Amino acid sequence: MNTNEDRSLDAVLFRFHQEVAMPTPEVIAAWRRAYPEHATEIEAHAVELLDLESRVNAEVRDIESLEAKARSAGLNAVYEAKQRRAAAPARSASLRETAAQAGVPLRDLADRVGIARSIVFDVDTGAIPPETVIVKFLQAVSEILGQSVATLQETIAQPRQAGMSSSTAFKASAPPTAGKTRTWREAVLASDMTEEKRAYWLSEED
Repeated sequence: MNTNEDRSLDAVLFRFHQEVAMPTPEVIAAWRRAYPEHATEIEAHAVELLDLESRVNAEVRDIESLEAKARSAGLNAVYEAKQRRAAAPARSASLRETAAQAGVPLRDLADRVGIARSIVFDVDTGAIPPETVIVKFLQAVSEILGQSVATLQETIAQPRQAGMSSSTAFKASAPPTAGKTRTWREAVLASDMTEEKRAYWLSEED
């Protein structure tokens, strides 16, 4: 027996804390036998260590559970977003985009069709309601862009940002602002085309 050993309570509990990683009943019993004068304190200290270990493990489990729930919620959110995107109807190209894919800017399309540029732009933006656009115009555009009249009718029927002035639209880089609409007839009559051309584009017949 080491007669120089410090057997004070503080010293014993300090050594116990350093040497015992997990106080089992056997370990506690051995320390109680070695230091009978501190048996009660050793047992109480062991119980505190076990309680602390239990709380730490419980907190770790709680954190792991929260992390798992967060991961699950994140994955669900990503999945739902993908489902919403998949369920959303695909937007078909605008008249401007369809013309661009054919290598024909709107202004050139108007010139080749033989109609005021303002009218072509207003058809594209929806400033001219699609139901008022005459088939003759769509047939002329169809021949240039290689699209069927039915496809072009679907294209111009999509909701657009309507109402930006045509003169501004060919120059502006900023998004258009909403404004009033006008029928095909009103647009043709208000255009700077000649009387002959206005009459042509007001008639459904060639």
